[in-house]
Amino acid sequence: MALHDLYKKQKDDEIIVWTSDDPKHEGFSVLRDYPPGCGFLPVKKPDGKNDTKVLIKTGFARSAVKDNKVALFVDAAKFELYLSGRFRYNFEDTSSPTKEAVDKSNQSLQPVPLQEHGRYIYDIKTQTIHDTQNKKEVSTNELVDTIYKLHVQTIRGRKGTILKGKITAQQWVCGKAVPKMEFGLKWFNQKCFGKDIVKNKDDWGEGLFRPIPHARLITLYPHTVPFFESATQISKMAVFWISLTILVGHYLLPERWALDSVSSIAAVILLVFVFDVWLPRAVLVLINILIRFRMWFGMKKFHFR
Repeated sequence: MALHDLYKKQKDDEIIVWTSDDPKHEGFSVLRDYPPGCGFLPVKKPDGKNDTKVLIKTGFARSAVKDNKVALFVDAAKFELYLSGRFRYNFEDTSSPTKEAVDKSNQSLQPVPLQEHGRYIYDIKTQTIHDTQNKKEVSTNELVDTIYKLHVQTIRGRKGTILKGKITAQQWVCGKAVPKMEFGLKWFNQKCFGKDIVKNKDDWGEGLFRPIPHARLITLYPHTVPFFESATQISKMAVFWISLTILVGHYLLPERWALDSVSSIAAVILLVFVFDVWLPRAVLVLINILIRFRMWFGMKKFHFR
C-alpha cells in the first residue's frame, strides 16, 4: 500500500498521485479551496469557480528511507490552476481569469506558504505515521488538515502578522541591506586600497552563492617599486598610505624610537603587506562573511504554530 492509499478523500478535494516511476520521491498532493471569509480572495475563473486553491504536498525522498522509516515533508501553498505550466496570465485567452479578478485577489490579504519537514515519521512496514511533536500516531488526513488550517491562519491574526513580518524582514535583509553592504565594502576596497574583484566568467555563482577566493583580487592602479635587485608592483593607494604612515610616524613618534636603516626597510616591507595585502584581504573576508550570512538567512524557514 502506497502513502496516498492512506488518505481518505474529502468532499471537493482533488488528489494528485505522484507518478509511481519517480525514482526520487513518493507521495501525493491535495488541492483544496480556501474557506469563505478567510480574508483571502481567490482568483475566479470566467465561470465563477476558484482558480486559486491550496496545494498540499505530502511525500518523502526514497533515498532517505532507513529501516523502513522516513521523515515526511508536508507543504501548503497558494496555487493558481491557470498558471500551471504557464509563465503568466493571458487575458486574451477566454479560459484565463480576467485582470480584474487577478488584481482583486492580489489586493486582498495573502496567505503564507508553510513547510513541515521532519516532524512526521512514516513507518512503511506498519503503514503508520508518528507525530514527533505531539508524540502520537496520526493519519494522513490529520496531517493534511493540520497544515491546511495553519496555512489559512497565516492570512490574518497576530501569528500570521508576525510570520509575514519575519518573511518581509528576511527579504529586506537578503535583497537590499546585505547587497548594499557588499557593494559598500567593494567600493571601499577600490577607493582606499586600489583593489577590485575580477569576476569568474566560468562560475557565475561565485560571489552570489559562494565566497570569493583571494585570487580574484586585482590591483587597479599598479605602481612598480624597486625591491632589492628586482621590482614589484603594488597599488598606488598602498603607496599613499605607506607614505602617509611614515610621514606621520616621523613627526609624532619620539626620537628614541627612531629606526636604523635595516629596521626602516623591514618596517616599509611590513607596511606594504599591511596596505597592499592584509587589509584588502580583510575587506574581502568581510564580503565573504556577508555572502555566507545572506545564503544562510535567506534559506532560513520560519515556523508557524
